[in-house]
Order: sequence, then structure tokens, then C-alpha cells
Amino acid sequence: MTPATREALDQLARELHDRAGQDLTAAILDLEFFRGQVIHEEDLSQLLAALRRTLEQVREATQTLRQLAK
Repeated sequence: MTPATREALDQLARELHDRAGQDLTAAILDLEFFRGQVIHEEDLSQLLAALRRTLEQVREATQTLRQLAK
């Protein structure tokens, strides 16, 4: 593995941890808060949007990993 590839992988790992990890943790905390409560449409929409953004981040990271593996 070249130093440039290793650096790219390290950066990707940091981004996944910092962005996706935090977003998923926030979503879990929101769901825990809403457990047993009536969820308002706006709250649900915000949570779904956050989860969709996180999914897109993971997809982008996966694509980057595939490119680095070539």
C-alpha cells in the first residue's frame, strides 16, 4: 500500500467516524427520546433526512474505498 493510499484511507476513516458516526449517534438518541411518545411529523421528517444524509455519506465512502482498492 502506498503512503498516499494509506493517507486517503486514514482520512476516509476519520470522516466516517466524525460525520457518519456522529449523525448515527444523534439519530439513536433522538429515537430513544421519542420512544413511547407521539412523534410529530416535522420531527420524524428531520430524523429521516439526517439518516438519508448519513446513508449517502456511507455510500460515498464505499465508492472511495472501491476506487482505492483498484
